[in-house]
Amino acid sequence: MILKSDIMKKVSLLSVLLMFIVFMSSVGVLNSKVKNLPPKSYKLVFSEEFNQPDGSAPNPKIWQCRGRSNSIYARWITDIPQVAFIMDSTLVCRAVPNTFLPSDTAKMLTGAVDTQNRFYIKYGRIDVRLRTNRLEGNFPAAWMRPQPTKDNTYAEFDIFEVFGNTSVARQTVHCELSYNLKGKTPQREFLTHIDVTQWHVYSVEWDRKKVSFYIDGRLTGSYKKLRGQDGENYGEWNFDRPFYIILNQSVGKKGWHEPDTHAIYETQFDWVRVYKRVD
Repeated sequence: MILKSDIMKKVSLLSVLLMFIVFMSSVGVLNSKVKNLPPKSYKLVFSEEFNQPDGSAPNPKIWQCRGRSNSIYARWITDIPQVAFIMDSTLVCRAVPNTFLPSDTAKMLTGAVDTQNRFYIKYGRIDVRLRTNRLEGNFPAAWMRPQPTKDNTYAEFDIFEVFGNTSVARQTVHCELSYNLKGKTPQREFLTHIDVTQWHVYSVEWDRKKVSFYIDGRLTGSYKKLRGQDGENYGEWNFDRPFYIILNQSVGKKGWHEPDTHAIYETQFDWVRVYKRVD
């Protein structure tokens, strides 16, 4: 015979168990959000949520179309609205077959925007939430370059890149020594196997002594300045200046992740947030 009190005890235990499961699930969700935040020693100084109307260009006070050049990523850049536009509070950058500009010899048209001369920062942390596709020939990026100054040595932070149809996120430091002088540097490229078709937060953080990369709040690698002045003398460290932000969708070339010029490539940028140290 089952007593009423026994039934009540079982119900009570079941309720407690359910409450515990719900609590732990909430903690898991909270922790997953918290780990994407920078340390408390940082304060938010810039936030782009891409909340403009669907179909519009990103805020022209902050973003502009990046110019075309002979570089692989920039050879087909254009300012038509079909390759860089707002949709559902995200910035969509595309590489599309050239059916829009018959007088343009470009086989595809690609979207790229930057904040040069409009927003830039010296030292800090930049977080970009994004996702991309996995087509052969894919070549998207979120990256940074220095503001134009008298110092024309090369410098670049690749917060996120993908080469081709892979699930490998690349985060790289380029300096004068590695880019122009072709010299040997400390490890400067960090590869992470990850599902790039899903949303992730990719970050770079730098100060006077090192450049560090993160994915979803997890450290993926650091490039440190050498002691003394040797690094500066030989172009190993030339990052003590303001950098601006670039977001783009491009494609490779023949012999290097050749694209399908009839396909549509797309990368979505959910938001960009920039932090400075409070100390």
